[in-house]
Amino acid sequence: IYAARGVATGVVRGIVFDGVLGRAEPGADVYAVRDPDPKKTFATYDEIIRANVDSIGALGVENEALADVGTDPKKTGHYRIELPVGSYFLVTRSRDKVVSKPQRVAVSAGSEDVLHLTTETPATITYRITDSSGQRIPAKITLQALGADGKPLYSDGKRRVEMGDGRFDDGVFSIEYSANGEGTIRVQPGDYLATVSRGVEFSIVQKRLSLRSGGSATLDAALVREVDTSGYIGADFHLHAEPSMDSGIDLGLRILTNVVEGVELISSSDHDVITDYRPKLLELGLDRFATTQVGLEVSTLELGHTLAFPLKFDQTTIPTHGAVDWVCQGYDPIFRTARALGEFGTDSTVLTLAHPRDGFLGYFDQFKLDPWTLKRTTNAAGKTTGLEKDNPLFKTLSCDYDSMELFNGKRWELIHTP
Repeated sequence: IYAARGVATGVVRGIVFDGVLGRAEPGADVYAVRDPDPKKTFATYDEIIRANVDSIGALGVENEALADVGTDPKKTGHYRIELPVGSYFLVTRSRDKVVSKPQRVAVSAGSEDVLHLTTETPATITYRITDSSGQRIPAKITLQALGADGKPLYSDGKRRVEMGDGRFDDGVFSIEYSANGEGTIRVQPGDYLATVSRGVEFSIVQKRLSLRSGGSATLDAALVREVDTSGYIGADFHLHAEPSMDSGIDLGLRILTNVVEGVELISSSDHDVITDYRPKLLELGLDRFATTQVGLEVSTLELGHTLAFPLKFDQTTIPTHGAVDWVCQGYDPIFRTARALGEFGTDSTVLTLAHPRDGFLGYFDQFKLDPWTLKRTTNAAGKTTGLEKDNPLFKTLSCDYDSMELFNGKRWELIHTP
């Protein structure tokens, strides 16, 4: 790209070393950040980023390189990064997502400089989470990065969105999902507020941690059940994992994220794929905390989305495992086919309208249902005005569903409407 734009460049190369053992760090990321002021000294990556935002209104990340690119099976920590002429800081980020101290380098046209980088030593948190009887339990540990005032940082906090991190908000830096309530977390040195939780039925425990490079801390917590839910089951009927085209989350992690929140019935609902969570639940040894149910989200392009459960799982039909083929089908045939997939017969199959008012993906919005009158909206000529008013599949509609989602999606402005 630089060559195509006629930009003069130079190259910086080197080896990324492990800050603890001094050996090569395979697969580390290397980032080049614009030098906001070559006359000043910057001690941390965050200082550089803040200075760039103040001076140019941007973070100033110019390029990225990955160590050990290529087919060589031997990982040696070598990296190579091409940069336009100018002054930069290079930092490396380890597999633990710990950012190193910055090193300054000047790049001239046609130059090839050698600069070896060393990863920052992470801090370590050793934790043990139990219930009131002392038995270890699945739990979630949320780490919020704290500012100099001791309060959680705003928005992304220390999350590195420019380095590919997702966004959590409220200064949340990382979340640990623990299947057995015991383990170790390696994190970027800094000050954190650790919150240990087990869903809405249990108490929480919070502890402030001040972690330095190479340092360690312990986090012990006993969570007490505070809400008596006898006779009730915590369930989630709308879940997506890697079988869905819009999700990349591993089946095991999907189960774990539910269990640590106290969900006791985990019902699959992947888009147009029937998924069975049971084998993975057993593999993780979490079957004493939750059970699973086979389900499906029938995800048409124009007729809304519908959840169906509990369903049969056909291991021999790959990749959909027997999901509904809805192409060119109307509502009634789709609903009948979904019910016929029921594990316990047609009459025991539940159909739920998913996000029915979510615009193009909403069953009600598609045929313009007025939430006040529960009638289809028509124009002066008496014709319907839905999103697909000319689609022949909308001439007849079906009410053969059992329930609907009331609170799902991002349409917050609809919460206080019928």
